[in-house]
Amino acid sequence: MKLVFILLGAFYSIFTMVERSVSLLLIFMKALLPVYFLMMAGTNGASVATPMYQSSLWIIGALEMVIGKVILPAIEIFFVLSLINQFSKEDKLSKLTEFLESVIRWGLKGSMGVVLGLHSIEVMLLPAIGKVKQNAIIKTGSAIPVFGDTFESVTETVYGIASLLKNAVGVTGIIGILLLCAAPVLKIFVYTVVYKAGTAILQPISEKRIWNCLSGVASTSGLLLYLELMCILLFCITIIILAKGTG
Repeated sequence: MKLVFILLGAFYSIFTMVERSVSLLLIFMKALLPVYFLMMAGTNGASVATPMYQSSLWIIGALEMVIGKVILPAIEIFFVLSLINQFSKEDKLSKLTEFLESVIRWGLKGSMGVVLGLHSIEVMLLPAIGKVKQNAIIKTGSAIPVFGDTFESVTETVYGIASLLKNAVGVTGIIGILLLCAAPVLKIFVYTVVYKAGTAILQPISEKRIWNCLSGVASTSGLLLYLELMCILLFCITIIILAKGTG
């Protein structure tokens, strides 16, 4: 019982840190998107930037709900079941915890696949419309007598500068995501390694239920680390897809 209470305190310190980190990451993305899509409107037009901005906000809201209402509570349940299973000398809940762990990982992978798929479809369709309008503006302006060549060169220069600014905002966003999550990821990684090492050390010299408790905490820390890394990858790849797909 003493060991369980100690591990409960350790787990909730890690859990709170991950919960706060993911929340800050979502807030950062909500603050970054208006600036990014404003720059995109200068290169691809409002007809492209506006629907992509709206869909991105919707996706972030859906992710916030899935992570906060489904994934994180499921990780809590997984941890509690891992400890409860050790109160009995018979193994009664290990298959349930294994199944729950698989569901959590599948859920994260599925969420990432859906989000990246939606963004990929967007960048295949919407930027083409903006490119047609952009070319039409340049060709129309270039047809103006005397000032046509000047208009065309100035317009292309403006579009180039706007594209440079958009990509600069995207790179800044990726750097911000990495800096924001570097410390939590490192801490969770250290926690996971320490608990796995403790499990390996205690296995030959202690009762099975004791090192199984540590193993459960190590597995839960691994799930939290997996959640953190998936969020980082998801948002970084999203920015890269949007930047690449819109020029």
